[in-house]
Amino acid sequence: MRFGTEEVGFSIGYRGDDRLVYVRAWGAWDTATAMMFARAVVDESRPVVRPFNILFDVTLLRPPDADGQLAFRTIMVSMKLMGIGAAAVVIGQNAIIKMQLMRLAKQNWIENWYYFTSEAPALQHLRPPGQLSA
Repeated sequence: MRFGTEEVGFSIGYRGDDRLVYVRAWGAWDTATAMMFARAVVDESRPVVRPFNILFDVTLLRPPDADGQLAFRTIMVSMKLMGIGAAAVVIGQNAIIKMQLMRLAKQNWIENWYYFTSEAPALQHLRPPGQLSA
């Protein structure tokens, strides 16, 4: 599912199997996009087989304002309650987003979010040993 435009938005799907939710986010979000992001990610993750993993690619996302950070906090807390295995966040070279998300995780006792500069190591981290890549 894709939300937004080429300039601002996000997409949610599955990668490799039904236990890996794949989320891409890009652009500079407004309040409505941030709220829609949190709701859509949580809603799409509800029917996923437990435990599940989630991969966020935020390499093209501008550092979120307060509304965007609240959206990520909502997702972190909701995923913890839903039985997430782990979350891998591909940040590229965006140290600001990494710092924002690490602060949110620490403030909310979230321990299973990991940060990567590219997708390949993130996917490798989320796959069980011996599982072939998709």
